[in-house]
Amino acid sequence: RRYTPRHLCAANDPWKPCHGSAADGDVDAVLGAVYIAGALNYPIDLVDIVVRLIITFASADLGFPDMYRTLPDGKRIFVPKAGSQWGGLTPPDGKFKTLGPEWCYNPAYFAPAHYRTFKQFLSKVWDKRFEAYLPKTLDGKQTQLSDLTSAFDGAILAGYNILYYSSCESGTVSNWVGVMAPCETDDALSCKGVPWQYTPFVGKDKGECSTSGTRWGTFGADAGRTFWRLAMDYVLHTADSERVDVYWRSGWVNQNITFNARLFLNRIVTQYRRYASCDGGNEGGCDCHYPGCIVNATEPFQLAKAFASDKWPRTPGLTCDAVPHHGQAWWAGFMAYPTFTAFVAPYDITVNLTDDNVTLLPLHEWQHTNWMETFAHICNFSNFTEEGGWKIFGKVCQTTYFHVSQETISTMLMSGTMKPLPEFHGIKRSPSSAASKTESEKHPDDNDAKTASGRADGAKAPEESATRKGTEKAADAKDGDFAAALIVEAFQVQSSSQLRPPPGSTDWLAKSVAIIAASVMVVGSIPAIMKLRRTKPASSSRTWEQEQGPLMELGAADVDGERPAC
Repeated sequence: RRYTPRHLCAANDPWKPCHGSAADGDVDAVLGAVYIAGALNYPIDLVDIVVRLIITFASADLGFPDMYRTLPDGKRIFVPKAGSQWGGLTPPDGKFKTLGPEWCYNPAYFAPAHYRTFKQFLSKVWDKRFEAYLPKTLDGKQTQLSDLTSAFDGAILAGYNILYYSSCESGTVSNWVGVMAPCETDDALSCKGVPWQYTPFVGKDKGECSTSGTRWGTFGADAGRTFWRLAMDYVLHTADSERVDVYWRSGWVNQNITFNARLFLNRIVTQYRRYASCDGGNEGGCDCHYPGCIVNATEPFQLAKAFASDKWPRTPGLTCDAVPHHGQAWWAGFMAYPTFTAFVAPYDITVNLTDDNVTLLPLHEWQHTNWMETFAHICNFSNFTEEGGWKIFGKVCQTTYFHVSQETISTMLMSGTMKPLPEFHGIKRSPSSAASKTESEKHPDDNDAKTASGRADGAKAPEESATRKGTEKAADAKDGDFAAALIVEAFQVQSSSQLRPPPGSTDWLAKSVAIIAASVMVVGSIPAIMKLRRTKPASSSRTWEQEQGPLMELGAADVDGERPAC
């Protein structure tokens, strides 16, 4: 745990600094490191570090190898903690007493794409030397690689089931929920139990828990990240993301329910199609049409009606038993943009809305594209020039830290610039490491291999629709400054010229996303800029909302032209 970053934990005395970490920032930082290793063609010294990072994350934030529950069918599940010192299955008392709210869990910390990618990476690079890094169980048993990968499988199984019991049919998710599953004694870390037995409540007495300024049972800033995490699972691991077993609260498989990443994302698509006052599936369907409006500009208020918690009457479906309280407004960039990523997954279902006497038919690929293009035209970049002071206008175009981090990750997923791990052709060893045997060879963590910088040929994404194309990884910037820095470095290594949009599309959004990633804050809150090519605006009779901040000069000015395809 000493390798995890210093963090101000949500402990019983939250104003006191501690040496724990936040599980969401950790998992994103480690994924960034995995991609850096791949981008540099898997150099042995960096691979060694990344293997240790993955094991450290599993130990500190998943509780591997000892903190788990066993379901009635024998499946062993791990629940992501909120930080290395509290949350998840951390007991309320005893030798391992939690330092934060008891039995508390954040559904947005669930990162299935990350866990699967960690497994992929380990399967590529694993060497017998790395066995020394695996922790022993409390009773002294040495763990194996298979134990570690099984722990990631258990975390995926638990995460999807807890999400099922923490979300509404509209797609809204609770910031915080309970996962109470105590053992007979607080000193025991593993036992039989079902963490989602009482979710979203903490135990049978319907307790609540929360921290970090967001409420239990409410759809807000924490929960919003759930969408792009599930979208990432779909585009990175499409087939695996389809195979999810949903369990009854009793802990047995429920054969009557189908739930997975695609169907979860389809819930958000249904909400937009049902309650938005425009059809983004038609080209220009959400543009403004009154005299003097900006050409090709999306009117966001028409989209906001799908998730209107700030207006009366509120949009139906935003609350349910799993999310009983209304949350933050759609108008925050960190709330709106993650929902846009739902359109990367195909909507091939037919939904009968009996209350409205309406049937929603499956969407064609071009309709998915038009929806994402609609979202991409919300912001006005006409003054995003040196002469214009690098200003960005728009109601949902904030350029401050947490907003822009979610905007960046979401648009990367929508543009198709995220890719799988680079192909693996063996670990790259430096000449010095092969020349002679030294003491450092006996201790992999002391290696000082010097590697020439290079890059691996990127693995091609599967032949899928433009809205499914696969992946790279961006950082969850709420706690992930380090992750953002790693991703920026990865993009610099591969160069923006290597970022290719899906077949049949122009490269305007892909290139803009590369620019965003390259400008994401490395330290502090230097805002990144979303630079999308736009048509030259006509005169407007309205004043756009403006946010100013220190902007990074990003190079060539925009090019006027026709409205591009997403």
